[in-house]
Amino acid sequence: MSTTIDPNPTSAEASALRDWVQGNVDKLNDCVAHQLKRIEDLSRKNVTPVATIAEKTATDVTPDTRFWVNITIPNPQEEDVVAYIGCATCSKRCDYFQGSKFMCVHCGEEKLAELKNNFTFVATDRTGSIRFTAFGEECAKLLRSTTTELLEKKKQETWPEFTALAATLQSKASLIQVGPAGTIKRSGVLKWYVKAVSLEQ
Repeated sequence: MSTTIDPNPTSAEASALRDWVQGNVDKLNDCVAHQLKRIEDLSRKNVTPVATIAEKTATDVTPDTRFWVNITIPNPQEEDVVAYIGCATCSKRCDYFQGSKFMCVHCGEEKLAELKNNFTFVATDRTGSIRFTAFGEECAKLLRSTTTELLEKKKQETWPEFTALAATLQSKASLIQVGPAGTIKRSGVLKWYVKAVSLEQ
């Protein structure tokens, strides 16, 4: 079996597509330019002042909006670090081992149990302060740990290493990428989540 590609199809569908492209050239060019700018910004990691992000409202951003910020965390609290085993879909806590399947009473169907963690904190730079939340691998990376290690540390009665970690977060800047929560369109409330962490500056 061989496959051939017609570079100039004449079907009605192809003609309709060509007409649509011709009528939307400006929109397509804007879309391409937007994507190229995002790639360029990501590669350069252009740093945005915290004050600029703090001024944004839900109508100013889209789910794809991203900013790199260079911040410190002046008051990290151990109790703000959350780690547990939960439903892979709804994130509700469950009493099952990681990787096991179980009937989630919240989802109403069989789901997978997986590691969950998050860390909500106030970040600052020279321009201002703002609240961010980190989840999953990015949360662990920001806290100089792994998701498994975070779970084990939170299971313990004490976390003696957190004092040294807090000192690092307070004194050493972390370069992170943030974006709006995925629920922004539904709730209209602008919350900022950590999308990437780059500790090599």
